[in-house]
Amino acid sequence: MEIVENWDVAGMRATGSHAVRADRLFVPEEMTFVRGGVPQVDEPITRYPILPYAAQVLAVVTLGAARGALDYVREVGSARSSITGGPVKGNRPAYKTGLAKAEADLRSARAFFYEVTEEVWELAESGRPITDEHKALLRLGATQAAHVGRTVVLTAFDLAGTGAIYESHPLQRYLQDALVPAQHAMLQTNTFEAAGSILLGLDAGIPSFP
Repeated sequence: MEIVENWDVAGMRATGSHAVRADRLFVPEEMTFVRGGVPQVDEPITRYPILPYAAQVLAVVTLGAARGALDYVREVGSARSSITGGPVKGNRPAYKTGLAKAEADLRSARAFFYEVTEEVWELAESGRPITDEHKALLRLGATQAAHVGRTVVLTAFDLAGTGAIYESHPLQRYLQDALVPAQHAMLQTNTFEAAGSILLGLDAGIPSFP
């Protein structure tokens, strides 16, 4: 086995998602599986839809980055003095409104994400059927989290002002990591349309959905 170090990206570098090359390596059939296929082990985690799960593990990165970014601008905005002698950042109308709106958006997206996750997990635990609509809602919740989270981090970046452009600024890591998940094929904008199609009883129109 050879690890091909080609994960040269702007964000989510720590995942180390390099390619792996196998040359003349025998893998027994019992050690293989088809992604999205029927699981060989019957447990709640294997009953949980694998493709929506794959989208979710990307989306939560954005939720975490957004939470960190908002916590940062809230702490900075709570300062009692300004180094420039002007109005304290946090006492500016745009700062207060931007922070509050971003907080509400993030909490709303996060609530939807975990609400549908808990609903489907209960079905997986009990062995009850998990429908395409359930899967579509999981994908929708993940996509919403990725896109709203990205917008929230960009809002925090805007509120932080000029200092945030420096690579050493605390928001840079949140910004770079938050931009990546919504770019992933599983979380791009077209998944909103695909989810709507499933909810209407239509064909999703894109492969591997839901």
